[in-house]
Amino acid sequence: MFSNEGVVDTQAALDNLSCGDSYVRSVCFSPCGKYLVAGAEDKTVKIWDIAGRKLRHTLQGHNKDIYSVDYSADGKYVVSGSGDKRAKLWDVNKGECVRTFGDDDGPKDGVTSVAFSPDGRYMAAGSLDRVVRLWDTASGKLVEKYDGHTDSVYSVSFSPDGKYLASGSLDKTLKLWDLTLIGNRNVNKCRHTFNGHKDFVLSVVFAPQGNWLISGSKDRSVQFWDPKNLASGAAAQTEEGPVLILQGHQNSVISVAPPSLEGSSPPVLGTRGQGFGSTRPRGAEGPKGQRAEGPKGRGARMWRNQASRGGGAERPKRQTLEDRRAGCSASPVRVRGAEELMSQGLATG
Repeated sequence: MFSNEGVVDTQAALDNLSCGDSYVRSVCFSPCGKYLVAGAEDKTVKIWDIAGRKLRHTLQGHNKDIYSVDYSADGKYVVSGSGDKRAKLWDVNKGECVRTFGDDDGPKDGVTSVAFSPDGRYMAAGSLDRVVRLWDTASGKLVEKYDGHTDSVYSVSFSPDGKYLASGSLDKTLKLWDLTLIGNRNVNKCRHTFNGHKDFVLSVVFAPQGNWLISGSKDRSVQFWDPKNLASGAAAQTEEGPVLILQGHQNSVISVAPPSLEGSSPPVLGTRGQGFGSTRPRGAEGPKGQRAEGPKGRGARMWRNQASRGGGAERPKRQTLEDRRAGCSASPVRVRGAEELMSQGLATG
C-alpha cells in the first residue's frame, strides 16, 4: 500500500522549487530520490537538490521547449527531448552536455518522449514524426528506427528487463517493440499492437515487475494490458483488448505511475515516460500547436483494490476500485483474473 512516510519532510523544499514563469513540461526524480530534474518551455533543464532547497544545475543547449526528461538508473546522466528535434545526454555531476542525438536524417519533428533502458545502454525517443528511435548512449549511434504508428508518438517506456519497448501514439494505439531483434533487418520488430483506446494515447509505462503495461489516454481512461504472453511469442489475442479499464477522470489522463517495488520510494506522478504533457497547466501549447486539456482542478487520483482477498473466498466477478483522493469509487469495465492487479494501488493524473 501507499505510504506518506518521507514525503512531508521534502514538501517544503518542493514548494520552493521554481522555473520562474515558464511552464514545466516534464519532471523526474533521481533514482536516489535526492534530486529533481525538470524540463520547461524556457528551453532549459534544471536539476534541484531537494533537501538542500537549492538549484544544482541549469542545463542549456536546446533551442525550443523541453518536452520530456529522464534519469539513468545509476543517477549519473539525464536525457532530455525537445521541440528542436533533438535529444541531449547530460552529465549530472559536471552539468554538461556530453552527447546530442539526432541529425538531418531525423527526428524530423519535435521529440516528445525520452527514456533510458534499465541498463543505460540505450536511449529511446518518440517523436511527432511518428517514429520511435533507439540510440546507443555510449557511441551516440542510431541503432534502430521503429516505424509503424500512423500519428505522432507521445510516450515510450522500456520493460524492466530491457527486452521490450512500448510506445503510445495519437493514432490511439500502443505498440510493443522487440529489442532482442536489434540489428535484424529482415523481421517485423513490432511484437503487437494494442487496440482499445478511443482517443489519443498520451502515456505508457510498464509496471515495475513487467507484468502489466499501463496506458493513459485523452479518452479519460486508464487501461491495463498483459504483455507477458505476447512477449513470449504466444499468439496474439487482439479481440480480448485490455485486461482492466479504469474510468473516473473527467478529462484526459496525461500521466500514469504504478506502485514502486517494495522497499523503494512511493510512486509519484509525471516521473518518466509521460510524454510532453506530464505537468502542463491547462491551456499550455503542446507539440503540433495543440492545446493541452489540463485536469481543470480535478487533480490526481490513487486507486486501490477493494475486492475481498480472504482465504478461500470466491473470486469476485466485478471488483471495485476506490478513488483514495475523495472516497468516491469507480468500477472497471472489464476484469479477467486481475485480483492482484490493484493490490498496491495506482497513481494517475
